[in-house]
Parts: sequence; C-alpha cells; structure tokens
Amino acid sequence: MNKACFFDLDGTLIPNPSSETRFLKVLFRKLPPSPSGIIIWLLESLFKYKNFKNSKAYYQGVRVKDLQKILEASYNQIIEAISEKAKNHVEQRRKEDYKLFIITGAPDFIARVINDHLKFDGYYASFLEIRNGKYTGRIKGMVPFGKNKETIMTEIAKRENIDLTLSITYADHHADIHFLEATGKFYAVNPTKKLRKIVPEDQILIWD
Repeated sequence: MNKACFFDLDGTLIPNPSSETRFLKVLFRKLPPSPSGIIIWLLESLFKYKNFKNSKAYYQGVRVKDLQKILEASYNQIIEAISEKAKNHVEQRRKEDYKLFIITGAPDFIARVINDHLKFDGYYASFLEIRNGKYTGRIKGMVPFGKNKETIMTEIAKRENIDLTLSITYADHHADIHFLEATGKFYAVNPTKKLRKIVPEDQILIWD
C-alpha cells in the first residue's frame, strides 16, 4: 500500500488571497465578466450552493483560448504566491516517499499550474464545463468543498492503492474537518478561527 499527502490549495499551499482571486483580478481587467454570469453567480451562491466559492458562473462566455493566454501571462504571479514553507514541506514529504495530491475548489486550470510546477502526482479541482470553445460557468462532476473533499480523497485512495491511515491531509478551513480527520494524521494550515478552536496546537502549521 502507498501513503499520500493531500493538500488543499487556497489558504494552505497559497496563503490568502486565493489563487483564483489573484487570477480574476488580471482576467477581469482584460475580459470583464458577463452581466448574466454575475447574476447567476449571485443566485447560485444564495440558493444553490450556499457558498459563493462553489459557483463559477462568472466565467460564463469566456473563450478558452483567451483565458489560456491570460493564464500564461499570469503564470509567474501564480507560482510566486506559493508559500516557501509549503514548498519546503512538500519536498520533505516527497523524500519520505509520500504521493502528493491537491484537492481544491479552485478552477482546474489554476490547480493544473500548481500541480505541474510542484510535480505532484495528481489533482482534483472544480472542472469547468466547455462548450463551443467557451466556458459555460458550470462545474462538471462533484464540487470539491466540505465533505465532498473526503469523498474525492477516498476515491483517489482506492484508485492509487493508498492507505489513508498512513496518509496526511492539510487544509485551512473548518468546512474541511471531515477531509482532515479522514487520514491517520492531519495539519490545519493557516487555520480559520473556527478550525483553530478544535485542532490541537501541535497540529497547526503557519505557512506565509
């Protein structure tokens, strides 16, 4: 059986502001979001997902090739946001023969940049639907948030022959508690106040 480390991305490998927030600032300066996409995002955040992070409707109508150009231009900015402490920790775990995975609610194209740069073994993110060369703003498959992260991690573990009792999870948000507690060991990285209250002090890491 293999052992693995499962990392959240935003707030964990990348301190706040999130990787997507950093990217959107660049994207929307060049490609303003569609009004309909913003309205759908607000409605989904209020009535469907109950959390604005779970809707990606503001990408509605953006052409894939235009987004890719902006992503390439933003590459260094995204990579430079990764915590040096996080990178050092990742390398140490790699030397200890852990497989490395990202599970994040960030868009798949951002997670792929981080995954490839850090040479992880794989990632699961918010995979955005594409039709006729444009993003629809909808997410394909399971939204990687809350308890869903535990489900996704379990599926990865089965596929990769990973023993979760020998594995480690890393996340910053109290909504990730099921994800964190599903492995033999976990760390709350840059934890929210709510998470800090329920996690032992020796399981808290500050990566800035």
